[in-house]
Amino acid sequence: MAIPNAVESLIGLPYRYINGPMAGSRLAEGVNCQLLVHLALELLHGINLPPAMMSKEIFEDHEFFEEIPLDTASFGDVFVFGKADETDLRQLHLAVKIDEDPRTQQSLLIHATSIEKAVTVWPLIRFSSYPRYKKLFAVKRLKQP
Repeated sequence: MAIPNAVESLIGLPYRYINGPMAGSRLAEGVNCQLLVHLALELLHGINLPPAMMSKEIFEDHEFFEEIPLDTASFGDVFVFGKADETDLRQLHLAVKIDEDPRTQQSLLIHATSIEKAVTVWPLIRFSSYPRYKKLFAVKRLKQP
């Protein structure tokens, strides 16, 4: 599967922590991981999440999302990461599966990261190299309408 053009157009947008779903649509100023997930799900599935749905809300939500096992993750699923000892669920990090590396069978995830100060694509295994993304808290799939 190739990365869809609409999602590929998000790669390289600047990272900006304060520019989330409730900040409006100032994409040129940058996005955080939450706004990126909102944009990606709109482009991939035509779903507009409520603006107040941030990391904690996506992690805890059962109306729009269901939690799925990692080994069943597929295109468009949301990955929720955090520090190994994270207790503040508002600090969780979000990424979306957009492809799979055919050589390694590794999930490829798009996310907005302060590490590269941009929207980028990483293989799943790379997340565990950074304390901020060390623990995979959940994989969430949009429920079918």
